[in-house]
Amino acid sequence: MRLKIVQRIAYVTAFAAVTLIWSGCSPPTEEATSAKMPPPAPAVDSAADSSDPAPGTTNIYEVKGVIQEIRPNGRTAIIKHEEVPGYMPAMTMPLSVKEAGDLSGVKAGDSVAFRLLVTSDDGWIDQVRVLNHKDMPPVPPPTTRLVRNVDMLGIGDTLPNYPFLNELGKDIKTDDFRGKAVALTFIFTRCPFPNFCPRLTKNFEDTLKAMEADEKGPKNYHLLSLSFDVQFDTPPVLRAYAQRAHYNPEKWSFLTGALIEVDDITERFGLVFNREEGTFNFDHNGRTVVLDTRGRVHAIFIGNEWKVEDLVAKLKEAALVPTTGEAPPVPEPKKENE
Repeated sequence: MRLKIVQRIAYVTAFAAVTLIWSGCSPPTEEATSAKMPPPAPAVDSAADSSDPAPGTTNIYEVKGVIQEIRPNGRTAIIKHEEVPGYMPAMTMPLSVKEAGDLSGVKAGDSVAFRLLVTSDDGWIDQVRVLNHKDMPPVPPPTTRLVRNVDMLGIGDTLPNYPFLNELGKDIKTDDFRGKAVALTFIFTRCPFPNFCPRLTKNFEDTLKAMEADEKGPKNYHLLSLSFDVQFDTPPVLRAYAQRAHYNPEKWSFLTGALIEVDDITERFGLVFNREEGTFNFDHNGRTVVLDTRGRVHAIFIGNEWKVEDLVAKLKEAALVPTTGEAPPVPEPKKENE
């Protein structure tokens, strides 16, 4: 089993405040490893979002923001943008253009105005105009938060037993799903942009439909969507979001839990999400993981471009792994790019 040790220096502002909220931020104890509830989030009905474009239509928003970074591909900018009324709060997020020339001459530190175009399953920007430029301030030294040192997990490695809370407020552990194939992805419910978390959730919805429609297929499977927005995504918020996705609680769970547990499991798969005081920084990558019936990593999908049929195929393979006897070898991983 190939393990890569990752020396973790985690960042979070206001360590004292986090310590008050999360007892898990003290050295690991029995209490620290339990899935404690975060502070209550504001009341929200995630199941009723009138900002979603109807199929075949495009919503267009005029937005201003500051360029934080231009990705090497020349088509994606990390933009710290203002609130988009009626659509999403102020965030820092990667936004892409259809044509590379749309970001020509734009650089970090530029204040820009642009159009944000959103369909039911896609989103992009265009007409990027530089308003003024200000040199980016130096990155302040990070404050620290207590976290664990973890081993990165690869194909064939066994997932540790994590405690979480599901959308019904029930305590669960990842070992509860031994004997089942598990598909696990990472989301947060406040993400409105169709290319990111909504796409992952829609892919899971379609995966569930495909698995349920296969009468001869395996029935020992479960889907898990884990939120990393732990203070906002309480069980009631997750339940409303799950209902919007037409989930079946017998086959699909939405999870939250203690921040130290979420940090641990995300970093084992190379998922990175930034935090910024007073906002939710949306600049994060994507991972979707399939576990076999023995809790071993069977497949890892990187990013958000994977296909539903590929996940269904891996989930069916993982469900057929026998739970007793000599452990069969796991498939060799395919090399995939971010």
